[in-house]
Order: sequence, then C-alpha cells, then structure tokens
Amino acid sequence: MPTRPLYQYAIFVAVVSAMMVGVSALISAFFSVGLRVAVPTFFTTTVIIWAASMVYVIGEIINRIWHFVWIKRIGAVILGVVSISVSVVLPGFLLFLTPLSRVLIVEVSVSIIALLSLWGIFNHQLPPKITNLDVQINRSSRQGIRIVQLSDVHLDGITSTHWVRQLVETVNKLSPDIIVFTGDFLDISPDRVRDQLELIKSLNATIGKLAVSGNHDFYGDYNVFKTVMSDIGFQLIDNDHVSIGGIDFVGIADSDASRFGFYRADARLDFPSFPLDKTVVALSHRPDEFSIFSSKGITLQLSGHTHWGQIPPFNLFIRFVHTFPKGFAKINESMLYVSKGTGVWGPPMRLFGRSEIVTFTL
Repeated sequence: MPTRPLYQYAIFVAVVSAMMVGVSALISAFFSVGLRVAVPTFFTTTVIIWAASMVYVIGEIINRIWHFVWIKRIGAVILGVVSISVSVVLPGFLLFLTPLSRVLIVEVSVSIIALLSLWGIFNHQLPPKITNLDVQINRSSRQGIRIVQLSDVHLDGITSTHWVRQLVETVNKLSPDIIVFTGDFLDISPDRVRDQLELIKSLNATIGKLAVSGNHDFYGDYNVFKTVMSDIGFQLIDNDHVSIGGIDFVGIADSDASRFGFYRADARLDFPSFPLDKTVVALSHRPDEFSIFSSKGITLQLSGHTHWGQIPPFNLFIRFVHTFPKGFAKINESMLYVSKGTGVWGPPMRLFGRSEIVTFTL
C-alpha cells in the first residue's frame, strides 16, 4: 500500500484519541459514581480505559509496518468491549436515580458487558447465514438465474484462511450463476493475505463474477484493489455496466472515490433511464443511491456497508445515517437488498444478526 503524508495519519490518530478520551471518561464516570471512588481514581481509570481502547490503532500501525498482527487482534476485541460498555453504562446512569444499590447496578452492568461481549465473539465465529430470496420480476430477461451476493469481507490480516476456505466452500455449494461483490474487500496490502486471495480465486460461477468498490477499498490504494479483483477473477464495474446472462448490471464506485482523487459517476446524471422490459441490477456499496436508481427504473439494487450495526451502539447510529439500514426495501417496482455483510470490520463481534451470504433467484 502506498504511504500517505504523515500528517494525515497524525490527524486520524488525534481524532480517534480524542473520541476515545470522551468514551473512556464516560465509562470511568459510571464506575466512579457507582462505587463512589475518589476523583484521582476516576482520572486513573479513564487513562487506563483510554490506553486500552487505543491498542487497536497502535496494533494497526504495527501490523502495517512490521507485519505483526496479534496486537491488532487483541485491540479489536478491546475496542468491541469498550463499544458495548458504552451502550450498557448509558442506561445504567439512569438506574442510579432509583433505590437500587449502586454496587448491585455496577455488578449487573459488568456481567451484562461480559455476556454480550462473549456472545458477540461466539456469534461472529458461526458460519455466515445463507439467506435465500426469490425475486419475482415481470420482465423479459432470462429467468431462474441464481445470483450470490458477498459484501464487506474486509480482508485485514486478522481474517483466517480457515474462515475464507469455509466461505468459498459454502458459496460453491450454492452453484451460483453469477457472484457479485458489493465493496469493502481489502484493508491491508495483498501481500499479507496471499493465502486468502488464492482461496477466493476458487469461487465458481457459471456465468461471471462482478464487483464494485467500497469505502475501505479507497483507504489503501484503489489501483491495487483493481489489480487484486482482476487477479481473483472479478470484473470490476465501477461507473460502468455489463450485460451477462440476459441481465444488465450497472455499478457505481463508492462515494469516497472523489475524496481520494478518483472518478465517481453521478447516479442522477450519468446513468440513463432503463427500459422497463429489461432486468437491471445495480451494484452500489452504500444503499443511499437507491432513491436515484429506482427513479431510473432498475429492477434490483444490491448494497452493503452498514453491517447492520454489528455491535451496539452502531446499530442505533446506522438507523439515523441510512434510510435503508438492512434487508429489503421497495420503491415503486424497484427493489433493494442491503446485506448485513459477509465479514466484519474491527471488533470480531456481531450481536445483531450473523454475517450473511445472500442468494437471489431471478
């Protein structure tokens, strides 16, 4: 991956650090109020939680420079526990207004944090759920085609070859005609995940394999991402269209493309209206383009990006950020499906819904 100017990394670390100071102070305040500890202890606890929450960022830097992944692994789990802790302690503060014992409230909160964290780790270890959907269309294109959607794999140096091997075997057993990937594939130099990439090459589709970029595919090097997708047999259709198997596919690059100096089509201006008698499938990493694509007359849009929140409190945030946070939506005759994601980003945890592989029979 190319190196960015040092100041960009410094700004990123400073912003994340500032955010984690606030989060750490919130968690520390909860325990300080509940256990009635002295002010110096509050500050000490805040510093300890902050330092622990920054292990993931430090581990990411170490992993990129020295190819040592274990600090990042540990930091990812800590980051998940801290995130879940925020979601538990916020309502916990309200319980302090009740006659309940403050010590009891703290003890119960710690137990809930531990249980949710363990469940999140366990839930992530389960194989992705296979979601089978029959899409009824009244158009002239070929019927009975099976499309398998993968999204948000996030190869990051933590994802194991065992997990990828299981994924490939599961997809191939579905006998897809077309495999589509809707963004966020690569989070690290491809040299670090060569074994995983070799396995993904073995994904089989009788008609073809298509992909579009996600925001994370620009955070490293988009040109490297394009090369990798070609190497593993996926045709990248960012800002392009292709007709295969009697279906027209249109793709759009992620909206972060322009931020990194790459061209990104304007869905409103650069795509024509589509004939109503043709089956048109749009691939867009984020679901936000659906209102535009539906006005163009597409049949189906496939997206990802949201992970359905993955762990709290992000499951609440995405409801405010995205009009379509998960699953099916429909505008007029156009349909949208937002995948919960095939993998995870950051914390290796999932509380609200397992990872998924989605199959569509058109």
